[in-house]
Amino acid sequence: CPLTEYGTKDVNVPKERVELEKATCPLEVEMPAELLGDLDAQRDYFVKNLPKIYSDLKTHGAIVFRGFELSKEADGFTSVGSA
Repeated sequence: CPLTEYGTKDVNVPKERVELEKATCPLEVEMPAELLGDLDAQRDYFVKNLPKIYSDLKTHGAIVFRGFELSKEADGFTSVGSA
């Protein structure tokens, strides 16, 4: 077994724990009230917010979208996924 050499201990674990952002999982996102009844606007919401959605997904591990009427039907749900 080869000798393993460890570098300097430059990580301050207690400090890192204090600075660690506590992310909720899953993140819950409510549909903005102004999108109520407008399926095209709801679809656009996902298209316009896709970079933030991906970022939030990396941070939180899961996202629950609440109140979006678009995803209640199979075709609408598919269009959200293809945004």
